[in-house]
Order: sequence, then structure tokens, then C-alpha cells
Amino acid sequence: MSEWRPESAASAINRAAAGEATAVPPHLGVVLKASFALNEVSGGVFNPALGPLIELWREAARRGKEPSEEELAPLRPICSLSAFALEEDGAICRKRVDGARLGFGAIAKGYMVDRVVELLQARGVAAGIVVAGGDQRVFGGAVSRKIGIRHPERPGALYGYFYLAQGAACTSGNYERPYVVGGRLYGHIFDPRTFAPTGGPLSVTVIAKDAITADGAATTLFVLGKDEGMALLERLPGVHALFLYREADAVRQYRSPEFPEVMELADLPPGADE
Repeated sequence: MSEWRPESAASAINRAAAGEATAVPPHLGVVLKASFALNEVSGGVFNPALGPLIELWREAARRGKEPSEEELAPLRPICSLSAFALEEDGAICRKRVDGARLGFGAIAKGYMVDRVVELLQARGVAAGIVVAGGDQRVFGGAVSRKIGIRHPERPGALYGYFYLAQGAACTSGNYERPYVVGGRLYGHIFDPRTFAPTGGPLSVTVIAKDAITADGAATTLFVLGKDEGMALLERLPGVHALFLYREADAVRQYRSPEFPEVMELADLPPGADE
């Protein structure tokens, strides 16, 4: 599934010429179909075809100068999921535009968490929690698990907790892998509408029935921000979100109506975070 492994199906799709079809293995097919569905419902905001844009910004960081419009313009036709077509219920991916590339960093980890849960359940594990970085899934429902939310401005610290008995929780934030261009710090999550790094929230935490949904939605909602994001949530049944923003001298939270109550770390009784 990794576009960085030459032998992977994702790499085969990326190497293909315009018009060429590539067979898609079942695991990648699940991720592709989920990506296309989220791309459609979000109006293109979830976009796993931004590889050439990300590469351009990496080069910009090396030279210390932001990309120019002359550099960005040729990328617009290829940095679009419409440069690919799914056929035969996801068993075939056909490239439509030369130079287009796919990458699944915004959704694949969630899928892998779901697969681990499936494997554990198949081996008789009745309940538990699977954690992979900012992606978590609780299964079994017997006990509510305490889910920590990373503090977006304090490395190694937690902002707070909430409790989850069943489902997945995933967080997206711009505190990892930032770009420094001309002395200015940019986040690593890009807005496909502007072709620039996203500003706005510090982080977004999403809960959903499974991790592939929560993972992709977290990135999408981070790009949209709380106002457009809350509107999108109305079209995503069972998906709920927490937006964290820097406002004046505090981090402020905005929760969708069904997101669990968040206990900020400063409000916890002594020893409660142990």
C-alpha cells in the first residue's frame, strides 16, 4: 500500500501511464474506495493525490523560498483524484493523467488499525484497544477506555481526556513534520483548494465507528476548520469531532454535539492521569 515501496500496488498505479489500468489488491481496494467516497462528500477537500504538490513544497523548504504560481499551475490538473478512476468495484484503478500520483498517509494507518482489530477478534480477543500513534480503536464495549488528546503546543504533554467504550478516535495536527520556508514555519497538511499548507485549528480529533473513517475525516476536518467542518459533519453519520484552536492566551475547544465531554488535564484530580 505504501507509495514508497517499488513493489507495492500503489507504486504500480503511480508508475502507470495515462490510460493504463492497474489491478488493485483487496486491502488497497478498501482504502481506495474509502478515499473516493470521502473525496466526493468533502467536495475534493480529502485528496490523496497531492504528492507532486508536497514534493514541490519540500523543494521550496530546501531553497528557502515559497513556490511561485508559475510552479503551482502545472500541478493543478494532476493533483486531483479525478486523475484516477476506479473500475470493477475497486478491483481496477485507471490513471487518466500522466504525472498524477496517489499517497495514503491520511487514511492508511486507520485502515491498518481496523485490520489489527479484525485479526484480534478472529483469534478470540473479546475486547481491547489498538493504538498506532494518533489513531486508536476500542472494541468489545465492556469497559470505557480513557483516550488521551495530545497537547498541540506542548510536545510530550496531553491536553485532556475523554472516554470511549466502542469505536475509533484519530487526531490530525500540524505539529509534526513542519516545513520551514524562508524562516517561516508551515504545517504538513495541505489545502487542495489553495495549494498551500493549512492554517486554522491546532488539531482535530474525530471519533467514528472505525479507524479508517476517523483517520480520513480528521485530516479533512483539519483542512476545513470548525465552521465548514461542522457543516460537513452533518453529512457524515456517526462521525463527531473536537477542534482545538489557539485563542488569545488559551487553547479553546469546539465540540460537535455528540462528541464526548473532554476533561482538560488542568481539571483532573491529582493522580487521575496516571
